[in-house]
Amino acid sequence: MLFNSLEFAIFLPIVFLLYWYIFSKSYRWQNVFLLLASCFFYVCWDWKTLPLIVLTAFSTWLCGLEIYKARQTGTGKGTHWYQSKAGLISAANIILNLGILCVFKYYNFFAQSFADAFQFFGIHLGYTTLHLILPLGISYYTFRAISYSIDIYRGQMEPTRDFLSFFAFIIFFPLLLAGPIERARTMLGDFLRKRAFDKDLAVDGLRQILWGLFKKVVIADNCGQFVDKCFKANPSGLDASILWTAIVLFAFQLYADFSGCSDIAIGVSKLFGFRLKKNFSYPYFSRNMSEFWRRWHISLMSWFKDYLYIPLGGSRVGRWKTIRNIFIVFLVSGLWHGADWTFIFWGGLQAVFILPLVLLGSSKQYKNTVAEGRLLPSGKEVFSILTTFVVFCFGLIPVRSQTVGYAFQYFCSIFDPSFFTIPVGLKGNIVVFILIMLVIEWLQREKEHGLSDLKIKNKFLRYALYYALTICVFWFGGTQEAFIYMQF
Repeated sequence: MLFNSLEFAIFLPIVFLLYWYIFSKSYRWQNVFLLLASCFFYVCWDWKTLPLIVLTAFSTWLCGLEIYKARQTGTGKGTHWYQSKAGLISAANIILNLGILCVFKYYNFFAQSFADAFQFFGIHLGYTTLHLILPLGISYYTFRAISYSIDIYRGQMEPTRDFLSFFAFIIFFPLLLAGPIERARTMLGDFLRKRAFDKDLAVDGLRQILWGLFKKVVIADNCGQFVDKCFKANPSGLDASILWTAIVLFAFQLYADFSGCSDIAIGVSKLFGFRLKKNFSYPYFSRNMSEFWRRWHISLMSWFKDYLYIPLGGSRVGRWKTIRNIFIVFLVSGLWHGADWTFIFWGGLQAVFILPLVLLGSSKQYKNTVAEGRLLPSGKEVFSILTTFVVFCFGLIPVRSQTVGYAFQYFCSIFDPSFFTIPVGLKGNIVVFILIMLVIEWLQREKEHGLSDLKIKNKFLRYALYYALTICVFWFGGTQEAFIYMQF
């Protein structure tokens, strides 16, 4: 059941009406109903993997209670995590959850890579592949579960004894497809109190859903048609202008797809009384790669920062260890995105792009909004934005390539005199839709989303925009495609 499907368009209003009109007596009733609705949403994909998310939720909930108990009784103290009972319990929960993730998502990749490494030295190793269905949202709910036990171990939150509410948080259906990766310490509290209907919040949620659908259905799916054709062909047989057009369109496809999915998830959550943090903050208006990664997939990058980069020492442990830490974070991020060497290659490229900024001390240079308080950016800002976008596009080539070899072939083919030719096969409406998105998001770059608190005072014009976007979704929508980040 995709967010952009007819099934979801039927499912959501029914759940919304029952939630507020039948099950609004107490937060427990609300949570039980959300739990049932989320389980139904989950089993629509595959009921066989439902026990896995139940195991993750129950083991994490139980470990949270035991970690807190150990800390309260004094056995949670120790110089290192392995010197305390609380640390060992937390480590056991992390190993269990990562173990489940690795078996279902990474076993075949590691088994094949291990065998290929020995084959390089002339040693043949036989291995067995597992034909497993990747559980829906496993990369996202696993990270939510891990952060819960770590935060309790660190003393940053107390556990809940209400398992049903905790399970409702873990399996909350708007977050299953592609996040955001909300943490228990910021969201679980909303599950432990009665939610009252907020009309303004719900209306803003509908606007955000509309904006997310426009980006996904109109922009991402239509860009994908051109991109798919190009990346199925041999890059050496295509003009460089077509190759560059394909990778630029893929950049917009990826952004519109993923940020669109996040907008829909956040908007749907608002309908049920939940305020989630922004997951994208207009990254294509970034002035360097460091700013870009503070604005792209914010929930994931902040997760890696808090639970991997800072525990490794961050940038305060000397030059070489800082380099090590940056590469670890981005290589792991690449592996999180996909079980393939192309994603690891992509992660390594991102580390190379951001490393000079960290070493030169300019990684935190831009913390404000570009052209803040002004309508148009300066010439320097335009140059910085375009340069950052081109660097990001260049780094995306491995992500869309079938193999690392194909990526290198693509790299070599884009630097060719045919770059100055006119790309064939590009539809003009795609360019128009991308420009519409960029203009609206530029004007709204200091707001939560593209349609948040519009400055259009004329009610007729404001609703005309809403209707125009809705018509575009139905009229110019491409084929119903799954969200790209679902595979991650």
